[in-house]
Amino acid sequence: MKTTLKLIITISIILISFSSLTFMSSAASVYQYFEQGNSLLESGKFEEAIQSYNKGIELDPNVPVLYFNKGIALYSMEKYSEAIECYNRTIELSPNFKDAYLNKSICLLFTNKLEEALEASNKFIELSPNEPNGYTVKGSIFVMMKKYEDALNVSEKVIAMNPNNKNILSVAYSNKGYALAWLKKPEEAIEACKKSLELFSNSIDARIAMSLAYSFLGNYEEAINWCDETIEINPNMIEAYINKSNFLVNLGRYKEAIDYCNKASELNVAQNPAHESLILTNKSVALLFENYYEESLEAVEKAIELDPKNALAYADKAYVLNMLDRYEEALVFSDKAIEIDPILAQLTVQKALHYSILIDLMNQLKRAKKPLS
Repeated sequence: MKTTLKLIITISIILISFSSLTFMSSAASVYQYFEQGNSLLESGKFEEAIQSYNKGIELDPNVPVLYFNKGIALYSMEKYSEAIECYNRTIELSPNFKDAYLNKSICLLFTNKLEEALEASNKFIELSPNEPNGYTVKGSIFVMMKKYEDALNVSEKVIAMNPNNKNILSVAYSNKGYALAWLKKPEEAIEACKKSLELFSNSIDARIAMSLAYSFLGNYEEAINWCDETIEINPNMIEAYINKSNFLVNLGRYKEAIDYCNKASELNVAQNPAHESLILTNKSVALLFENYYEESLEAVEKAIELDPKNALAYADKAYVLNMLDRYEEALVFSDKAIEIDPILAQLTVQKALHYSILIDLMNQLKRAKKPLS
C-alpha cells in the first residue's frame, strides 16, 4: 500500500522596501519600527519582529507593508492562520499588493485549504503573469489536490519560462517528478528529480518525490535511502518518516515501520490532521501484519476520523475488516476508497473481488455443513 504525501515547497519571500511604497505613512516612528522589525526578521528573531511591526501598526493601522512583513514573521513561526489574517489585511488596504496573494496562497497550502490557495495563486498570476513564482506554487497546489496532469502542465510552463532563480526551477522539476510518479511514469519522474537536485542539491521536495518514484518501481530499499537522505538534511521532515514507514511495510519490516510511525508522531512539528491520518494508516497496516487486528482497526478508524478524505485509510480498513471475517463491511470501505481516489481503484477493486470470492467460499462451507432434512 502506497502512501499519498503532500509535497510542501519553500519559496523565498522578498521583503518589500519601505521607501518604494508611495502609499506608506511618512511618520518617522512608523518607519523606525518597520526597519527595526525587518532587522529582527532577517536575524530570525520573529517574536521581537512582530512586536516592532505591532508598534508601527498602533501608530498607523493603515500601512499595508507592516501587516505583510508581520505575516512573514508569523509564517516563519508556522503560525499560518495568523499569517493569513495579516495578508488579508494587506490586501484590504492595497488590493494590488501582488506578493500578499502569493504568500497567502503558500500559507493556505500549508493549512490544506487548497481551493482558497488556488484562488490566491491565480490572483497573483493575474497581477503578475510573467513571474514564475505563482505558477510554481500553483503546481504544488495541484499536486496536493491530486490533479497530477494539471501539476505537470503548470510545471512544464515554469520550466519553459527558464527563471533565473534556480530554487524556483528546482521546485518546478520536483513537482514535475511527483506528478509523473503518480501518473505511473516513475522513470521520467526520476529524471525530473535529478534535474531538480542539479539545481538545488539539498532539495527536500526532489528527494521525497524520488523516494515515491522508486517505490513505484518496487525498489523499496532505494526509496528508503532517499527518505534517509531527507531525514539527514531535515530531521523534522515528517513526510520522509511517513514514506519510510510505508516502504518498510512493503519490505515486511513491520516492527521497524511501527517504530518510524511513532517517531513521526513525536516530531516537533505543527500538528497536521492529514499527516497524523497517514501515520496511523501506515501503523495500522504494520499492526495488521503483526496480527494485532483489533489494534490495527482502532488505528485506521482514528485515521479516518482525522482525515475523512484519506482514501488509503478506507482501503486499509477494508483489508482489516476482511481479516476479521467482516467481508460485507470490507466491500463498503473498498468502494469508499475508490470513490475518494480513483487512482486507488485498481487496487481496491482487486481487493473487493478477493473479498467476494471469500464470501462465496464461506457460503459454500455453510451449505456443506447444513444437516440433511
